[in-house]
Amino acid sequence: MLSRSQGDVRTTGWLIPSIVGFALGACSSSGRVGMDAGGQASATGGGGATAAGTTGTTVSGGNTADVGAGGASSGGVGSTGSGNGGGETATGGTSAAAGASGRGGAGGTASGGTRSGGASGSGGVLSSGGSTGAIGAGGAEPSAADGGTSATCGAAPAPNPFGCSFAWGVNGGNPTSLSYLQFISNWAGYNIQKDGTFGSNGFDESGWIKSFSSSTIVPAYYAYLIGYYGHINGLPDGNQSSGPNLTTGMGALLLGVDNAACPQGPPATICADNLIVKAYAWYATQTYAAFKKPVIWLLEGDFVQYSPEGAQTVPLSYAQLGQLAAQITLAIKCNDPPAVVAINYSTWISTSQLNSYFGGIDTAMAALGTSYDMVWTTGTGSSANAGNASYASLHTLTGKPILVDESFGLSAAGDSWSNQSAATINARISGGVVAANITTALPSYLQTNVTTTLAPAALNSTCP
Repeated sequence: MLSRSQGDVRTTGWLIPSIVGFALGACSSSGRVGMDAGGQASATGGGGATAAGTTGTTVSGGNTADVGAGGASSGGVGSTGSGNGGGETATGGTSAAAGASGRGGAGGTASGGTRSGGASGSGGVLSSGGSTGAIGAGGAEPSAADGGTSATCGAAPAPNPFGCSFAWGVNGGNPTSLSYLQFISNWAGYNIQKDGTFGSNGFDESGWIKSFSSSTIVPAYYAYLIGYYGHINGLPDGNQSSGPNLTTGMGALLLGVDNAACPQGPPATICADNLIVKAYAWYATQTYAAFKKPVIWLLEGDFVQYSPEGAQTVPLSYAQLGQLAAQITLAIKCNDPPAVVAINYSTWISTSQLNSYFGGIDTAMAALGTSYDMVWTTGTGSSANAGNASYASLHTLTGKPILVDESFGLSAAGDSWSNQSAATINARISGGVVAANITTALPSYLQTNVTTTLAPAALNSTCP
């Protein structure tokens, strides 16, 4: 693992590394270009059939079936032509529409009365109408306003990668030397460049992620592309500078030049063409190319600081912050299908801010037809609370399992998880916690404790 210095976003908050360095590759901003060739003569992203008939007016495969990679809309002609691929029977003389502007449905079929590939395509993955839809080339899912009303990838939450067992993890290292754990985390995105692309270093986690190929241990990213992008553009962490920093200046960057290709409103909308969303789409594409199993994406520590909660000169509204979270989630899931996406909870925010924060995220996720899978936060195992909220109330509010770490750098607390009794950890499980990441120096007792009295099999089930 690379050695990285640590810096704190907030003096009382979560800590992140302050290394910089990143290069976007050829990514399709709206997921219109799939990697499979689709069908040149049918409105499919990969394997759909054409509507057929004998006489009458043309049966259309869709109004504007904008497929993954070159498939054209088509239909037979017939008074009773059948819309193949899940469509209703198309009666002659009328155009059977596939739905409004089906985009990028690599593997979906646009035909008949209903487009079985989904109302909005996703740049690939496996849409329901196709046989082997391939992953889009870095594309992110279009929004409802951009050609559809629901997503064909990431619509249902990913399964808990740890099943019904409590999971133990550490930050850094490889699965060979830490085989007694259930997950290992590492920092991702620190080589982002000023223009939001990845340079000559490209995908920095390739070797590390591939080391898990023959292991049952789950890799986890501390995905901090926004933070690292801010760093290289002159915005250090909030506790490192009294001048412009992430806490004061990142909102203007996210809503300004980074969002120039999106609808400007007012208010501005965060869409799939936002620079950060495209960067996440690229990173997810590289991840899936290297590793076809689940990766936990621990998104953007202190993400809430870009909202009205922070001190931004141009803050994102909770609705805009939710749009950004939802677009990032969709970009990841449409390009890394097994991905497990976790949203951060910063422990100092008030109850009303917590409700507004997750309310904006939930609304935006629903609008795009996607869902995040976990919540991650920082807290102690010896307490039922994570800052101003209990684990149980956070779990009730979000309905998601919780992964907890011990923070980093100056605010890192000593171990309070792997030195607890089984009864204490079971109490945390009852509050919705399913995993603990020991992010401080590895305690000498860690392996012994988590393989005996605190082994997953020795604790309660984490399933509801």
